[in-house]
Amino acid sequence: KKIKQQNIQNKKLLNQVIEKKITPKEFKKKANKRFSFWQLANKSFNIRQSDTSCKHNCLYCYMISIDQRFGRDPKVIDMEDIMPTNSKNVDKIWRKADTKNVYFFPSSHDIFEENADDYVKVAKKIIDAGHEIVYITKPWFNTIKKISTNLNNKKYKEHIVFFMTITSNDNKLLKKFEPNASKYEERLKCLKYLHKNNFLTSVIIEPFLSEPTTLIDAVYPYVSEIIVVGEMNYTQSFIDNLDIKTVKYIEKLYDPKNMRKIFDKNNKKDKVIWKKGFFNMILKEYK
Repeated sequence: KKIKQQNIQNKKLLNQVIEKKITPKEFKKKANKRFSFWQLANKSFNIRQSDTSCKHNCLYCYMISIDQRFGRDPKVIDMEDIMPTNSKNVDKIWRKADTKNVYFFPSSHDIFEENADDYVKVAKKIIDAGHEIVYITKPWFNTIKKISTNLNNKKYKEHIVFFMTITSNDNKLLKKFEPNASKYEERLKCLKYLHKNNFLTSVIIEPFLSEPTTLIDAVYPYVSEIIVVGEMNYTQSFIDNLDIKTVKYIEKLYDPKNMRKIFDKNNKKDKVIWKKGFFNMILKEYK
């Protein structure tokens, strides 16, 4: 609720910039609480082995940039292989907390069917200790069904929000940028399934890989919480691997004028939350 209220205020301020009632500098001063994911959670936890990368191998993954910065070269495994987990993290004892925290679980990898039992085991321990969970995923139906079936009681389901990452409804674009992740139809199926079973649901469209309006409208009825729309980051880690046509496509998609059009089309939809960087890119048009 607080995030939605902040976003409504920020949208009003951006409209004032567009109407030239205030300057971009004044916007940044007044909109000092633009949305970032650390407003959703204050801690993170993972169960993958640190020397192995996520199997989805998304081009824009922030972990690629972090690994490059620290000179790490994690092993990339095929989708057919089992993603190894860190047994120490899986078996960790969680004691009842004095202060409730909200955990991104996981934060540096996704969960696959072979890891679903481990995920449920740890998720229950986190919640039993008095915490809550934000679960961000490019979902596979068998994985989601297995996890949600084991958490489908009041004790747990009120303390976990499922964030489905759906960056486009164009499977060709998904294949290019998220080569091993699920197709659009499967992700939408997962969202509908969770919503039908009364779990807390949200959608992340970050980075949006195509004009997101039709996607927003498609997922809107199945979202109980928020739809986050965000920009593409960490391009320095993969831009050289893209063909010129794709680079030009991304430049056009993220042109400030085009982003302003996207904003105007979806500005009045209450569940839509704009990331901080989205606002910043639109502001470039008004400098």
